[in-house]
Amino acid sequence: MGGVAAWEVDILTAADIPSLAVTRSEAFAEKRCWAMGESVADQEKLMRAAYEKMRDQEPSKMKHCAVVRDEGGGVVAACQVMMQGDSGDGLMPEWMRHKLLPGECYVEWIGTRENARGKGAGKKLMAWADEIAAQNGCTFMRLEVMAGNPAVRLYERGGYDVVTRGKNCFGRLGICCIVWCFMGCKYTEALEMRKPLNPKP
Repeated sequence: MGGVAAWEVDILTAADIPSLAVTRSEAFAEKRCWAMGESVADQEKLMRAAYEKMRDQEPSKMKHCAVVRDEGGGVVAACQVMMQGDSGDGLMPEWMRHKLLPGECYVEWIGTRENARGKGAGKKLMAWADEIAAQNGCTFMRLEVMAGNPAVRLYERGGYDVVTRGKNCFGRLGICCIVWCFMGCKYTEALEMRKPLNPKP
């Protein structure tokens, strides 16, 4: 599998949905929530259903999800952003979906399969996110990542800064339970990171 020069970023298509579900499931396996299904197969089924619903009910949001494919056409990395007019991530409960600030482009998720990690796919997807956000008049990027996640370094190299550290959730029992369950019983603190943009006319 090639490195940075070989990766091409494309917009998600309906044909990508099955392999996108596999990629997202694998990329976030350590954060798999018990509420999303008892097995990897259950989780992938839920993901396919969410993206099929997006395809049918919100096709404009499909343009805000980019993928990188391998030589066989399967998705090995992807990034999904939320901009004004988009609904939130269909895999999240309604009450947990992100609420955009004026001028914001929110990175809902970015992930790669094991065999594509460390080869530049994530960097190219982050560049795509910046570009599409600037084209749509956004003035800053925002994302949330769990403290201790190695991806923090990718975001920092891409120009993001930590602006808020969430309080350790062990000090807030209710939030702790939510984060602990929804983040695979591993993480307890979230970081908010931002990056300024120069919107394109």
